[in-house]
Amino acid sequence: MNRFAALLGASGGEAERAARLRRALGSRFGDVTVTHPLPGVSLGWCGDAGLTALARTEAGFALAHGSAHPVRGCDDMGIRVDDALGIADRALQRLKSGESAVEGLAGSFMVVAGCREGRVQVAGDGSGNRAPYCSVADGELAAASHPLVCARLHGQVELDRGLEDFFLVYGFLPSRRTLYRGVELLAPGEAYARGFAGWCLHRPSSNRPPDMDIPVPESEDALVDRLYQVMMGCVQDQLPAAAEVGVLLGGFDSALVAAMLQRLGKRVHTYSFRYADARYNQPHTDTLARHLGCRHTWVDITPQVIATGLHDYGEHYVQPTNWLNYVIQTVHVCDRIRSDGLDVAYSGDGCDAVFLGYPGTYKRTRAFARLPQLPSWTVAALTGLLGRPGLDRFIGHPHRVAMTLLRATARPMPTRAFLTFRVMDETTVNALRRGARPDRSEAVESIVRSLAEPFQGLSIQRIGYAAKGLVSPNRTKLIASTDVTGVRVHSPYLHPDLRRFASRVPDRLLREEGQSRIADPGKICLMRMAEKHSLLPHEIIHQPKLAAVDSPIDSWFSGALRPALDRALSGLPFTPDPRQIEALVKTTWLERLYKRHLGSTQVISDAISLLATYGAMNPPPTDARGDPWA
Repeated sequence: MNRFAALLGASGGEAERAARLRRALGSRFGDVTVTHPLPGVSLGWCGDAGLTALARTEAGFALAHGSAHPVRGCDDMGIRVDDALGIADRALQRLKSGESAVEGLAGSFMVVAGCREGRVQVAGDGSGNRAPYCSVADGELAAASHPLVCARLHGQVELDRGLEDFFLVYGFLPSRRTLYRGVELLAPGEAYARGFAGWCLHRPSSNRPPDMDIPVPESEDALVDRLYQVMMGCVQDQLPAAAEVGVLLGGFDSALVAAMLQRLGKRVHTYSFRYADARYNQPHTDTLARHLGCRHTWVDITPQVIATGLHDYGEHYVQPTNWLNYVIQTVHVCDRIRSDGLDVAYSGDGCDAVFLGYPGTYKRTRAFARLPQLPSWTVAALTGLLGRPGLDRFIGHPHRVAMTLLRATARPMPTRAFLTFRVMDETTVNALRRGARPDRSEAVESIVRSLAEPFQGLSIQRIGYAAKGLVSPNRTKLIASTDVTGVRVHSPYLHPDLRRFASRVPDRLLREEGQSRIADPGKICLMRMAEKHSLLPHEIIHQPKLAAVDSPIDSWFSGALRPALDRALSGLPFTPDPRQIEALVKTTWLERLYKRHLGSTQVISDAISLLATYGAMNPPPTDARGDPWA
């Protein structure tokens, strides 16, 4: 396990602070290194993958965690993506010059830096791929790479249930909130700095000079060529020193990355999930292996893999998810990659979001945009009539989908087309929780409006994809894959240059108007680029999309996974109604029909996955010394 923690402006002696850091980081994860680079500053970290590095001089210090590359147009100081010490050195030099410690860098990293002149900064990368978890108490700032570690630094760990209603319905926590009281996640561009009035949040200058925007040609042919240049440049920015790299191979998105890596001279070793039920296995892995001349490895996914990951979920993952199999399986594959001697891997993460893939998201957004807006009293009457726990248990997932559509009719456009995916209905949540409800810190509809507001100027379909990014488990998956296994996972689709370029491509070149078939993968200009520049064969470019979350997990929950599921559910902060739990675990005949004819994936156990990971992240017991155990 690779993780770090920091105490800044701390009181007490160095021995006391060192003990707090070791308890918070967890002794079972290996030796913890502790240092005290400045008065009132204590740092601790563990791990053997070189993800965390400390730069220290008489003038100050900088602790960096993760992977970064220079932003084009800035001096690079020879930094590679696998050079954590280079990141730390650069951060220290920036801070000493009175600048932002993270300015000029992109990637997936976080930095804690300070100098003797009194300047201290805690920040993550400007894209929000990684950011520190922070807590301020009695003038002391605690920062860590994991929210539970941060919570432990300030004593008793307590769940914050103020947003539980929103979280159980939508599957994520909004803004900077975390599960733990007093712990927040820094938003992209934010940094904690120490001033005369104590610790304060501020937004550093932009990570990119305004004149560095990449022009988007007007002609389609020129645009495709420019896209090729931009994406190849992004892949090149992320290249490590190693000659061989792994690729988490799914469909077209990751196959394209593999082809570009091979074109840039890297030896590629691809990896894919393998299930006993071959319906869920990725096609064309052999086609790609022949085309690139690369090795491919199937990694078996079994109920035991998921059970083990669920057991360790609270310690390994930074937030709950309604797609637990997907995030756990990816970490399992990265563990295999590390055992094969590789420490850098690539994925297709982020492609669907920026190039308007996700056919289910496109279909839902268009459907919601066409819904009529009904008077609030009409919607209230209909939801009161149809929102019955008995119907929810009998019909299951299709009932929750229908209730989502009905509740959306009370919202005006364009908010109605935002957050079209819901894990549970309010009916489900109210029937599920026994006892007193937690006090709400904010009304659910108010949160939805505030989340939708920044995207009001986008086209309807881009609004839907912006919302999908909030729900997506990709960030949780990538952080755990790197921190748990030590494998740095990169994706060119998360590179700020490619994201900025794609945001300016006309919608018609991303997804043609009127295409709404579930099999339609979108990403038109990307596919045309792959064809024109001979990166991939036709059958890989135009293969039907297999959802990354598709697996036999629905049947596993009611079978081999049930003991592990029950253990995780026992950690929920409320007593669940057993009838509701059984209804969420089993698959009704109506749900089977829905999956066969209407669903965009073959997984509808989102609700039970979310509850299981929520329970698994409830603070575990401690022994007499205060050390957490699992």
